Amino acid sequence: MKTVFLAGSRKFFREIEEVKYLLEKEGIHVLKGRDSKEDEEALYMFQRIDQSDIIYVVSIGGYVGRTAAEEIDYAFGKGKEIFSSEHVSDNFRHSIQKTISPAELADYIKRN
Repeated sequence: MKTVFLAGSRKFFREIEEVKYLLEKEGIHVLKGRDSKEDEEALYMFQRIDQSDIIYVVSIGGYVGRTAAEEIDYAFGKGKEIFSSEHVSDNFRHSIQKTISPAELADYIKRN
């Protein structure tokens, strides 16, 4: 089964944890970005993206913060599939393949 990296602003920690729980409940392996501003965490964040097949951006109200922007840019450069929970700003529309709910993401992963 594919591995999903959850990207998003740290201010959406609770929402990211909810998506993580939902996907794991469906048997999907989930990694997530950094929880702090430590440089060491940033290094591990990029390693986790490298280990993932799909990037899922948890974007509430279309917000993409600095951390999520770094995650999206890095993943896009690595050719990863990138989906978002909501439409994001124009700056990232070229990177996001599709806007889908967490349940739709789980279905997509099970089919592919």
